[in-house]
Amino acid sequence: MSDDLSAAAQQWQRLQRRLARVAREKARLQVITHMMGSLGAAAGVEDVVQALLQGVLEHIGGSNLVLWYRTGEGVVMADVFGRRELGGTIADPLARRALETGAFIEVETDPAGTGLAAPGVSRTSTWLFPLAVGAEAIGVLRMEGMQIAAAELKPVLPAFFGFAALVLKSGLQSESRLLQANRELARAAEELRAARDQLETRVAERTAELREAKERLELELAERIQAQERLRASEEALRQSQKMEALGLMAGGVAHDLNNILQAITGFGTILRDTLVAPGDQECIGEILGASARAAELTRGLLAISRRQALQPRPVDLRRVVALTEHFLRRIIGEDVALHTRLPAAPLVVLADAPQIQQVLLNLATNARDAMPGGGSLEIAAEACGPEAAPDGAPPAPAGYARLTVSDTGTGIRPEHLERIFEPFFTTKPTGRGTGLGLSIVHGIVGQHGGHIRPGARPGGGTCFEILLPLSPRAIAEETAPEQPAPAGRGERVLVVEDDPLVRVAARRTLERGGYRVEVADSGDAALAACRAGDYDLVFLDLVMPGRNGRETAEEIARQRPGQRFLFTSGYSGNVLDARGIGALPARLLPKPAPPSLLLRAVREAIDLPPGARPA
Repeated sequence: MSDDLSAAAQQWQRLQRRLARVAREKARLQVITHMMGSLGAAAGVEDVVQALLQGVLEHIGGSNLVLWYRTGEGVVMADVFGRRELGGTIADPLARRALETGAFIEVETDPAGTGLAAPGVSRTSTWLFPLAVGAEAIGVLRMEGMQIAAAELKPVLPAFFGFAALVLKSGLQSESRLLQANRELARAAEELRAARDQLETRVAERTAELREAKERLELELAERIQAQERLRASEEALRQSQKMEALGLMAGGVAHDLNNILQAITGFGTILRDTLVAPGDQECIGEILGASARAAELTRGLLAISRRQALQPRPVDLRRVVALTEHFLRRIIGEDVALHTRLPAAPLVVLADAPQIQQVLLNLATNARDAMPGGGSLEIAAEACGPEAAPDGAPPAPAGYARLTVSDTGTGIRPEHLERIFEPFFTTKPTGRGTGLGLSIVHGIVGQHGGHIRPGARPGGGTCFEILLPLSPRAIAEETAPEQPAPAGRGERVLVVEDDPLVRVAARRTLERGGYRVEVADSGDAALAACRAGDYDLVFLDLVMPGRNGRETAEEIARQRPGQRFLFTSGYSGNVLDARGIGALPARLLPKPAPPSLLLRAVREAIDLPPGARPA
């Protein structure tokens, strides 16, 4: 009987334990079912994450709940406080390992730090549950401080977290599709806006094109009307240009003949001056030489009028050029225009052709007078300025510049004309009042001197031209140095090749008196024959002769006698020589008329020049 009771009691206890297990299992299932229900009711990724964290906190426990899950933009960290952080990696190594391996990780925590279970102190654990869908782990949940009571739920948690992973992945996929749809919608909207903007731009461009076409048509019509008028200030300009060309040809020929005559007068006159001893004779010869010098200046002026004069730069004080031109300017501008000059106390020495600079001042003064029909004021000022005054893009002059300013109180220059005022034949003056060449000549002269010219408006009305000419640091000494006596010859043989008999004789006598042995030839062919018959230390040739010219003669002699030294002379300007194809000479050119002292110095320098060296 007692055995039966004992067996019944044991069976009852087993039944009680089984009922307890069933009750615990039911409780666990109810918790998991409730948590799954909360997850299933969540809409969107944010709701799923919040339901997961809140459900774990309420039904499982733990502290410091942190969820990491992958999205298309990276890894998101979330906690129960609503924080959301997007990053590239997971800083927690355990969480990173659980996510990479998809395995559950449990770490026991010893609050006392002894490694042993202290009496009365419950041990806790840290759980890291991966959220996996199949073999793919899409997230991991870290739960700290898990008590023993929570351990009863651990067997059923993998199923719960698997369900949570499915819900989260579904939400992520839906969100991704929504984001993709939104992006496509945004891209379509952007394309629509771009198409609309492009259409509006095209409409605006087409409208502008039509407006510009209309304006061009109107402008072309106006230009055609103006062209008809200009065709009449051009026919006249062409006639003026043809006159100037004819005058230039005539001036070049006349200047050549006059220079030959003046060369003979200067040569013979100097010989007479050096040989006569009577005071009266000396005075007469001085007058002859003075008249010859003035005649030489007249030929330069003749060439300047025809613009066939080559530059002959030398050190000049710009103040003196302005002062010498002042009385001519007063005659040009008339009594109703007041002329004022402002010049510095110190010299402004530039390397320039003084008559050409005077021509610049005369042309600018003429334009100023025409711009002041009712009278006014013309001012010419000069000053020194540093290298920084060079225009943009131009290399500065090392020694600085002399600034020459010519300003008037006239009608001024219209802005649309500023870019064209230096064009040949461009003029705003009425028909018959100008050729449009004055400012183009000014621009050319300034450019030949290595300078710059800038037009502008004068304060208060009128026009202002600013001219910059490079200063010459050594010009003062060169300008004021006394002329040295001509060096004497030492019996060297010189062949004079000159077709003009007077010039030929004068050159021969001058060189013989200077200590040279001289022979003459009246043509290029005669010079070639003389050079085949003998040696000469120097061949002195006139460039323009009938038949073979001086350069051709020199080239043939140089082929026969390499190293032969030459000296050239001509009564024509360099421009005329270039036009005749006699440019790029291999030796120095001595312009006519040249005084005997200059001739002797040039001959001495040409003979002493080392073989193959270029003349200065």
